Amino acid sequence: MAREDRKRLIEQIEALRKSKLITYMLGDRRNLSASINEDAVRAMYDHVIRIGHTGKLDLFLYSIGGSVEVPWKIVCMLREYCDELGVLIPYRAYSAATLLAMGCDHIFLGKKGELGPIDPALNVGGPTPGGIGVVNEVRVEDIMSYVDFLKTKAGLTEQGALGENIRLLGEKLTPATLGSIYRTHSHIRMLAGKLLHSRRETIPEDKVEAIVKMMAEKIYSHGHAIGRKEAEEIGLPLGAMSPELDAAMGGLLVEYELLLNLRKPFDPEAELQPGADEGTMAATVAIIESMSAVSAHRGTVKFTRLRQTTGPVAVNLNLGVQLPQNLPAQAIPQQAIQQILQQVQNDVPRMVQEQVKAQSPTMGHQVQTIGFNWEDATAETN
Repeated sequence: MAREDRKRLIEQIEALRKSKLITYMLGDRRNLSASINEDAVRAMYDHVIRIGHTGKLDLFLYSIGGSVEVPWKIVCMLREYCDELGVLIPYRAYSAATLLAMGCDHIFLGKKGELGPIDPALNVGGPTPGGIGVVNEVRVEDIMSYVDFLKTKAGLTEQGALGENIRLLGEKLTPATLGSIYRTHSHIRMLAGKLLHSRRETIPEDKVEAIVKMMAEKIYSHGHAIGRKEAEEIGLPLGAMSPELDAAMGGLLVEYELLLNLRKPFDPEAELQPGADEGTMAATVAIIESMSAVSAHRGTVKFTRLRQTTGPVAVNLNLGVQLPQNLPAQAIPQQAIQQILQQVQNDVPRMVQEQVKAQSPTMGHQVQTIGFNWEDATAETN
């Protein structure tokens, strides 16, 4: 979609809201997604300073989550440049994106708009040998719920019985990991409370506590989607949605879906050249945009086919060459023959290894992102 067409939709939303708009669109393409991260703060700041201080500032947001440390930084920065901060959510704003929304004065959820729980996860065990994902992911609230279950549901009031079950948990998770889980459990509640208190409208402390408890703990599935009705019941500050605003938000979402190719999963196998097990491609996975500028999060994607091989194959060569009878010894070019044999000994094992690898079954693909950073893409048409 051409930049001018996106500007038309941004301008339409600004007219409907009587505000200035910044879009923060993080692709969730399968196998190639983007997440809320620290580097976006500086990139977004470039747009904020171009806009300058304004009465109303809106953030058009689409993300499946990311670092829970970043929403507070973004909200604090945006509030320095406006009197009233709104967030427009046409579809997904999960986890860290939900936290970001909680720090805004008004949340405008489209008809398909969804928020999510704010229970964070910790990666434990480090990356797998193939570099794909992590060995294990632990949800903080799962551990806290287990301890609560031992105390309240299982009735383990005796110190010894409770301690034994905690010891069993400690065999699976290191003391440092358990400490991080408790710290994260406390931090996410503190952070959510600070974000809610940052709103222009003062919220009673008991209401803040109720909202935080519900969003961090009482929604028991991390994949649960919170729509407009439930968000209102929880007590989140929903703004009134007009049909025109909802349509404009949906239209802009569609254009970003086309721009970032979100409807089509990234298939490394389809991108590999015939006979190749490795390939690279340039990719854009996120956009920050305003009327004055476009920032694109770009880099190189390297993808490798992983094969199930049995290891090195021993190759014993016995050529069994029969020379013609009655051929004089001096007629045999010994040096040439030695060179040929040496070349055969060097090339045949390599060729065999390559064939064994080529015929081994595929186990999957490793996808690596290289050199991704925010770039000014204002001058581009797409």
